Amino acid sequence: SSAPFTVADGATSEQTLRAAFQAVVLEGISTGRPACYTGDRLAEAPAVQALWREAMKGVEHRRAFASQYAYRHNQRTRGTAHLRLIRDRRINSDTTIIVHPDSARARRARAVATGDTAQDKSLHIRVPSEMTLLRDDFLLGHCLEADPQLDSTGAWTLRFRALRSSRGTLSLDGALRLDARTYAVRQIEFQYLEGRREWASGTLDFAEVATPFGIVRLPRSARVRADPDGPMGLVMTRVEGDVEFHSHRAFEKVRGG
Repeated sequence: SSAPFTVADGATSEQTLRAAFQAVVLEGISTGRPACYTGDRLAEAPAVQALWREAMKGVEHRRAFASQYAYRHNQRTRGTAHLRLIRDRRINSDTTIIVHPDSARARRARAVATGDTAQDKSLHIRVPSEMTLLRDDFLLGHCLEADPQLDSTGAWTLRFRALRSSRGTLSLDGALRLDARTYAVRQIEFQYLEGRREWASGTLDFAEVATPFGIVRLPRSARVRADPDGPMGLVMTRVEGDVEFHSHRAFEKVRGG
């Protein structure tokens, strides 16, 4: 290092300053993905396990309602298909949907058989159901990421991802946003991947609906986007849109439900 020196007021001095190098030790930086726990390893992450168990309890009310009641609601779809050779096509439809326990049972059976990830790569995009995600067998093919986050709106974000993702098949990654007070599902974020390529993604939001069964949290709206490949990819680059579910009515308890 250089020796000390002084400079008189108003004077000019030229000096050569020397300093010794000193190594600075930095903390290790991890660039990998966060730890992720399958069902048989949840005990290793108590916070993740507690959130998962509470969310499973919260969805039981919705599952009981779905097994006992038929009802109707309106579905409004607005979107755009971005085409390669001709003008983009607007998607506008308003439909009345009949929901019946028998159709719900069929969807659950199909989801269990396929892991709720099978897709035919058409414009039909299956939005994941909270009743399918919040099952013990879901964690046979998926894991829950460590360190769930609590945001300023009072919601926990619990992320999940598929254990395997390969070209030619679609896997499901995403997140559950849970109310911090009731642990009910506020929103599902989802992403379908083919290998590392995103094929489709979106969100599903929920709202409380008054029914003869009591207040039930049902889907309110969805936003979806897909980037088709294969034959569909030859004619379009992207399809995106919003779906609203409203006017829930004609609730009827089904015999045997």
